[in-house]
Amino acid sequence: MKVIWKDLLLGILVGVFNSLFYLNYWDTSLDLTNIILYLSFGTPLLTVPMLTEMAIKLFPYIIFQIITGILFYKHFCTASIYIFSRCENRGKWFLKEAFNVLINTLIYCGMLMCSSVFLASINNNITVSSKSMWLCLAYLLIYSCWLYITIVVINLVNIISSNSCYGFILVMFFQFACIWLLLIWGNVYKIIQEKYQEKMFILLKLNPVSHLVLGWHTSIWSNLNDKINYWNQNFLLINSIVILIIISIIVTFIGIKLIGKKQIINSAVEGDK
Repeated sequence: MKVIWKDLLLGILVGVFNSLFYLNYWDTSLDLTNIILYLSFGTPLLTVPMLTEMAIKLFPYIIFQIITGILFYKHFCTASIYIFSRCENRGKWFLKEAFNVLINTLIYCGMLMCSSVFLASINNNITVSSKSMWLCLAYLLIYSCWLYITIVVINLVNIISSNSCYGFILVMFFQFACIWLLLIWGNVYKIIQEKYQEKMFILLKLNPVSHLVLGWHTSIWSNLNDKINYWNQNFLLINSIVILIIISIIVTFIGIKLIGKKQIINSAVEGDK
């Protein structure tokens, strides 16, 4: 199994930096659930300041997307043409590479989470419970799938366009646009008003980024529901996990089809774009 060790180290470094917030607390009891919620945007209100903070909290994941944005694409440049001259089954090759990406997204998210917990535990008593462990698993699955989907899309767009930047630009625009579109539910649809909440929350779940906000979700376990379920609406964590897994599978099959048809990219053409 190919493991990108720099991603392991990056997850630790970004996790430590991302958790400096917890150094403000000394000799306190901190629930592991609170740390996971912080890593997953907390429970942001649909206001400009809160959505700005949400966009900033996306950067630990953008860093990983930047680094892995050309993992597939680089093999289609003429410098690596020897790979496909010996590759009889591109679909099998793509599945192997996609599996490596998935493993590394799991490692990155895992290290991000573990290093955050470790730093927070230096001067806090971390409380661990069954509800917090389930939230950890949900975070790992949801964010790993999100990173996997975005990384594969970045690479596929780069391959189709024969340009190493277009995929990244498209995915970054999509992610930030989804965050700022949440203002519609805050200012136009008035989801904060109780009489609109149930209908508008159904539409809110159509925004892909909403699946990343664990604090907006619900759980089948009441003791975990007390820590999340900000909107008091039905938004099960397991549903988001299943949806993102299905999208991951769909993106993978699309990748297999596209990889089989795409020719080697001429380095001169790529450089001109």
